[in-house]
Order: sequence, then C-alpha cells, then structure tokens
Amino acid sequence: MNFDYIKEAEPSTDDLRQLYDSLYQNLEKAEELYWTKPQRCGMMLRKATEKICRIYNGYYEINFPESATLEEYLCYTGDDDHNAMVSRFLSVVRKEQRDRLEWLRVWGDECVFMEENPDQIRHNADKLYLNVKKMMVYMMEATKEMCTRIDHMENLQGRSFADDILPGYQSEEELEALEEQRQTIIQKYKQAENDFYSKTILAAEVKEEDFFCHVTHKTWDVILHDIRKAHENDNESSPDTTPADELIREVQKAMQSPGDRVQQFTEIFCKAFQLKYKRLSQEERSLLKKLFKKSPLIKQSGMNFRRRPWK
Repeated sequence: MNFDYIKEAEPSTDDLRQLYDSLYQNLEKAEELYWTKPQRCGMMLRKATEKICRIYNGYYEINFPESATLEEYLCYTGDDDHNAMVSRFLSVVRKEQRDRLEWLRVWGDECVFMEENPDQIRHNADKLYLNVKKMMVYMMEATKEMCTRIDHMENLQGRSFADDILPGYQSEEELEALEEQRQTIIQKYKQAENDFYSKTILAAEVKEEDFFCHVTHKTWDVILHDIRKAHENDNESSPDTTPADELIREVQKAMQSPGDRVQQFTEIFCKAFQLKYKRLSQEERSLLKKLFKKSPLIKQSGMNFRRRPWK
C-alpha cells in the first residue's frame, strides 16, 4: 500500500535484502493495525524504525552489533566506543533524518507504555491516535529518504501517507451514521457515556442487543462465580444436577450462542422463577428488559468489551 516502493529497492547484499523485506513486513502489519489497534500499530512502527537503523548500519558499515537496540543506535552512553559509533551513525543519517528516527522512537515508546497499561488508552486516546498518524507520516518520510540516499531511487518526493486506502477506513457518511448511533446508545445506557469504547465506536454498526449483552457479560461472570461458590460445599448425597447447575449451564449456553441474547436471558430468568415466557405479553417482555437495564449490577459491570478503537 503506502510503502510498496520499498519492494522496488535493490540492496547491494543479501543481508540488506533480508532487512528490507523485514522492514516491509513490519510496515505492512502496521498498516493492518492502523484503524483497529493504534497502540500496536505504533509498536510495529517502532520495530520498523529499528530496522531502518540496521539498514544504515549495514550499508555504511558502522559496526553496531546485530543485537543493537533502537536506543543504542540513537543515544549516547558512558561508553566511548559506543559513543563513537553513535556519532558516526548520526553523521551519515544527517540531522533531519535523525530527528525523524528519534521522534519515531519516542512515540513508539508511548505506544509500548499504553499497551502495557491499557487504562492509559482511555485517558489518552486522542493523543494516541494523533501520535500514530504522525508516526506514519514520519515513517513515510524516513523510508523515502533511506531509499533515495541508499538505493538512489527517484520520483519518491511526490508520495505522501494516505490513511483512506488502509483496511478499516470509513467514509464521512459512515462515520456520521456511527456517531448518530453512538449518541443513541449513550442516551439509552447512561453508564456508557464515559466508556472508552463507546466514545470511539467508529468501526462497525452495533446492535442494541449486542451492546447490552457486552455490558452485562462481566456481571454474569460474577453471578456464576458466586453461585458456584455458594454450592461448592453441598452434601455429596445431593442430586447430581441442582437448580443452580441448571442456571449456570443455561446462562453459559446463552452467552456462547448467537441471536438475541437479551431475550435468551429473559427466558432463562422466567424459567428460574417458573414463569412461562411465551405466555407473557409483548409489553411484559419489554418491561422485563427495561428492569434488567436498571439493575445496579449492570450499571457497575464495567463494560469491558473490545471495539475497533478509533478514527
């Protein structure tokens, strides 16, 4: 896609060819992650930045070891021999390219931090998204400079990063429709207002029933755990199958099956309380759903479900 010109390069050695291929694979994977997992996209771009440094190292024979990290290429230490290699490296890549590589390292480190601390994504989503896009722009310029200097490739100056050709891109019309849907969900489920994924629901249409089931999933896990805990010391002479076991199996089956799971949960509870669901009027069924949605257990459930996180 954006970086296909790298495949046109003709490195002078087999080792450099392998590095170019590995670099392209990293960039190809980063583009796949761009619209779905920005922090992992940034981490992949950080790996690609290290590959660029290795290409410079091999081409200019600077003699960094193969195990050298991105920090070791770009940062001085207390070791004179290492610092001499850093100076040599920075002199051949020149200041503008050096600055690009350094910013890619810094932004990549932030993505690594957010991957290790997912709660930070919720608080820094806008910054994350902006940084990853800047990383793509800088990576485009860095690879163009590398291919121009090392491989003497021409006609790259007119190229620029385009995110609308990447997998998962959505048009303005699609985004407007999703935003309208997101607002509708927030109005119906007030507890979703501060949820990260409801704020960034920019990937695919979400049915109300699916959203409700995602919201309640953690609550069901807690309930099932409590039921098991309460009955773990039951007398061995008790029946093999208890009402609690039946309820657990029914709920687990519902969580794993397709269809309207809100209705499935409603039927399970009706069965548990010896109510015949099919004999309930439509108004009574709707009332049951509304009552479930008002449950404090549901409101406190955390809504930990994964969405395609950004645009």
